[in-house]
Parts: sequence; structure tokens; C-alpha cells
Amino acid sequence: PLPAGDPRFCDACGPCDFGEGDCDRDSDCQPGLECTDNVGADFGFNPGIDVCTAPGGGCPFAVGTGRFCTECGPCDFGEGDCDRDSECRAGLQCVEDAGPQFGFGPAIDVCM
Repeated sequence: PLPAGDPRFCDACGPCDFGEGDCDRDSDCQPGLECTDNVGADFGFNPGIDVCTAPGGGCPFAVGTGRFCTECGPCDFGEGDCDRDSECRAGLQCVEDAGPQFGFGPAIDVCM
């Protein structure tokens, strides 16, 4: 019943998956993930929220957030947010405002 990003989410509903928070320790995350401090803004939460991410410098942005394809791409089919075709895998195009087709917000551009 708690939304991801709630200070008690990982304790009450966890362990949290990639891009979910608020975690307090690595054990609040699914196996293979770590709790990264104060990166909530990169995942659509308040900046002080700690989020489960890939260890060792894995992509700090969730699929469908503003810089995912730029920082973690190239994006595959159905991933976003892209800004240009070059941020998509070969053979795909960055399609403006296609986010709702893939469960993202209306302003998210998606590789298709």
C-alpha cells in the first residue's frame, strides 16, 4: 500500500528492486543490488531518497527517466527517454512522446 519512494517502502514492501527506494542498507535491496544514498531525483523521487541500484557504477538512472538513454544507452526497443536516434540501438528510432505505450509518462520519447 506504500508508494515507491516512501521512507518505509523497502522495509514494508521490499526487498526493493532496481530503481526503488527508500532503502537504508544493501539488505533492503534485491540480491545483487546496493542501496545508493541520495539519488532519488534520478529516479523521480525526492533528492534525499536512497535507491537500489546496480553495484560498481551501474546505470544510476531508471528506464524512462530523463537521461537514461543518454547516460546508459544505447536504448533497446521500448526503452526511453531518448533525445535522438543515435541514442537507440541500430535499426531503432527515437519516437517522440511514445511513453504511454510503454508505461511511461506522456513526454517520454521511446526507442522503437
